[in-house]
Amino acid sequence: NSLRAMRGVIPFALAPSTGCVSTRITRGPSAPAGAPATIAVLSFTSTDAQGASAADGCTEAVLEAGVRVVERQRVDAVLAEHSESRTGEMSAESYQELVRLLGADAFTVGSYDGAGFLVPGNLAVRLVQASTGDIVIMGSRPASGNAISDGRATCADVMRALGGR
Repeated sequence: NSLRAMRGVIPFALAPSTGCVSTRITRGPSAPAGAPATIAVLSFTSTDAQGASAADGCTEAVLEAGVRVVERQRVDAVLAEHSESRTGEMSAESYQELVRLLGADAFTVGSYDGAGFLVPGNLAVRLVQASTGDIVIMGSRPASGNAISDGRATCADVMRALGGR
């Protein structure tokens, strides 16, 4: 019986690596037509050390779509400097202001929960308009366990949905 139950789980757990995984796209009600001119790709949160790799993949996809990207190390340095001058977590408004100071029209907020043995993970990314704080579009997909590929594929689908290349 337990072997029969495992047979039902294994194909699902392996499905993300077969290449037939699609990104679920959700557009915000005030999503503008076309991609923003400049995006700051922030580091993704992660249950392991793969958040930066997922953000690297996302950065590649945004650049391939023909959109300017603010260097993430520059963004991280500004965020670290800002957080040192304050205590506690940063508010959404603080993120918006800092991203605008860096010259970006929008920024990504992402999370990566890598796939484990028999445990499917997930990658989710939201594109947020810097001037309003509104979520423009969101994409999510099951994680394959390759953070760079997952980040690239998800953000490429998001950029295509926005009308990028």
